[in-house]
Amino acid sequence: MSGTITDAVGDGPSAETDFGEFSWTISGEELTFLMDMPNLIQPIPVNRPGINPGFPEYEWSVQIDVDNDPYTGTPSTSLGEGADYKLSISYFHSFSSSDLLYLNQMQWDLWEYSEANGFWESVATPDLTAPPLDNAFQIVGTVPGLDAQSKLMPFTFYSEPFTSFFIPDTFGDCFLENTDRVFSDAFE
Repeated sequence: MSGTITDAVGDGPSAETDFGEFSWTISGEELTFLMDMPNLIQPIPVNRPGINPGFPEYEWSVQIDVDNDPYTGTPSTSLGEGADYKLSISYFHSFSSSDLLYLNQMQWDLWEYSEANGFWESVATPDLTAPPLDNAFQIVGTVPGLDAQSKLMPFTFYSEPFTSFFIPDTFGDCFLENTDRVFSDAFE
């Protein structure tokens, strides 16, 4: 099972997180997703002034609601309502003196949402293909419970310096049983 959806280029919060295409392939519980960001220029500026150390600075990911139930997983107040897992590349602001990184130098994980604790926990390191100087990346990971009824919610986050805001770019929801059924999102 596979699909591709597109998003308007130029509607994202930054060139680093403005994606134009999201493609996925599913084989059993293995999810492969490709995110293309036409205006991405690498290396990416990191450890920008105005962002607290340890705070997420960027994230490129897909949240997965494996049971397609908004009442399990992440709460209704979050972007990606009902997500049980997410595959992501992220960068958390650090004390490092480095101010430029490539996507393949960042952290990539499969995360599981813990309803008991109310936060994401890293459970595996998926395979990443993110060549330097390229504007696309691919992540391959095994997502427990993934099937044709699952829902994919691709998005990126950009932390605005000197605020506590994440600014997302999102396509909306992708329902795997019908790849033509894509819903708009309030954040588009």
